[in-house]
Amino acid sequence: MWRGCGTVLYRRIAALGSGFLLTHGPPPDIFLNPIPADKSILREAMRYTSRFLVVLVAAALATSATSVLAPGALRAQISSSDLDALSPRNIGPATMSGRVVDLAVVDMDPRVFYLASATGGVWKTTDNGVRFTPVFQNEATHSVGDVVVHQTDTSVVWVGTGERASRQSSSWGDGVYKSTDGGTTWRNMGLRDSHHIGRIILHPDDPNIVYVAAMGHLWGPNDERGLYKSSDGGESWDRIL
Repeated sequence: MWRGCGTVLYRRIAALGSGFLLTHGPPPDIFLNPIPADKSILREAMRYTSRFLVVLVAAALATSATSVLAPGALRAQISSSDLDALSPRNIGPATMSGRVVDLAVVDMDPRVFYLASATGGVWKTTDNGVRFTPVFQNEATHSVGDVVVHQTDTSVVWVGTGERASRQSSSWGDGVYKSTDGGTTWRNMGLRDSHHIGRIILHPDDPNIVYVAAMGHLWGPNDERGLYKSSDGGESWDRIL
């Protein structure tokens, strides 16, 4: 679309430049000699340069507009068939998905594992990653910081919501979730104002003992920040650090 613009632009600048020199005269001596002590000469040179830059920009814009808006030239260079291979693509918003933040693998059957996405929920596979099924679609948040499965009672799965990476596009969550049926259903177990859960640790023998590292609000103070412990499966929490 811009083919030939260089020659057109050169000719336009040459013509406008000649007219500029006839109107404003030659450039001040400052462009040829050392910088003088007289500030008035400096100001004169700055005004001359500014006016000339305006002329250059106007020439470029006029040439671009002429090239873009000329219907005949545009039709000659592009047709609808040239766009057939193009398809829409997502270019936003800034809070993008695609970042895998954690994996929780069932040790006794490593074909089964859970995948946590920064802003894409939780996914489960039972065939070693050949197929993934979303299992965290109906909750109040899609941002996840951690996922863990209990290795003794593998039907118990915990999810900490809110991405744990501190960045310009971090999404927050609403606490911790627990599933007792392998991710089929979930229940929010509190710490709703923690916003970002960094890590969940389950006691290897007692699934009711849970440790949660809550990051809290990224950009300000809040009460639900610290290390929390539950001894009753998340029914109540004590901040121990």
